[in-house]
Amino acid sequence: MTQIQAIPVNTKATTARNVYSSLYFLEEADLYKSEKPYLIAFGPEDHECPTTNIVAKEAADVLIRDIRPQLDTISFDVNGFTVTHVDSFPSIAEMQETTPRKSYFASVEQAMKKDFGADRVQVIGHLLRKRDAMFPFATGEAYKHHQPIRIVHVDWTPRSIRDKIAAALGDRASQVLDKSTRNILASAWKPLNGTGRDWPLALCDATTFDPQNDLEPSDIVKAHGQEEKCQVYERERYRWHFLSDQRADEVLLFRAYDSKAAVHEGIPHGSFYDPAAAENEVPRESIELHVLMWWK
Repeated sequence: MTQIQAIPVNTKATTARNVYSSLYFLEEADLYKSEKPYLIAFGPEDHECPTTNIVAKEAADVLIRDIRPQLDTISFDVNGFTVTHVDSFPSIAEMQETTPRKSYFASVEQAMKKDFGADRVQVIGHLLRKRDAMFPFATGEAYKHHQPIRIVHVDWTPRSIRDKIAAALGDRASQVLDKSTRNILASAWKPLNGTGRDWPLALCDATTFDPQNDLEPSDIVKAHGQEEKCQVYERERYRWHFLSDQRADEVLLFRAYDSKAAVHEGIPHGSFYDPAAAENEVPRESIELHVLMWWK
């Protein structure tokens, strides 16, 4: 397994590198009182049916706090995110191959089982992103790869979580959904190249958002079905965090669903421009695993 030398592994820096940057939210519009936000994520645009009705609103100069000095105090159960460590450092090319991919999945599963003490841990999905050199500017054509997502969102609703688990586990899904004492779906995110400064991920502290009033379910329509996600409205009370200069051995874990948490829903997140990024920063390549944990 290749170690990406551009990302240091054993750096001991603890100095906070808080930043100010823009985040994007769903515009609060009367439209969404009668029409569900949607995005058609395939095929040519039908001008009689726009590909999306989602209108984004920029929030400028948002304080995004560095969690690095707080790694010993942040809590997945309380804040909705944490950091774990792995000993497998794949490249995006290796992630196309079965053996390195399985090795990395196993490394993350083992780290999470150790950290959380779950009876079972299983990767049930993954997503690779490779930033286009022109991003965030439109090229007039579809990007070849998944790009960072600037608009703040929650990946799934509780209903779509059940659908995802059922699709991944088949007949075994009821053992997790209906018979386990606790089940968690978490996202495990890390860059695969560069310095970690190219469009990193901002995470909202779980204690500062209210899913009943801050989230708006939306449909992402794909060629073979649809998936329900949540768009997020801007609120001044949100507290934002990121992991500065994320290292090769560090994996950022954040909640997508927790059956036993006071708030079941996943935490809002989105990519942002890091002002510390160099002008010639290597375009981000990253991987996100969808990891299911459950207790008997």
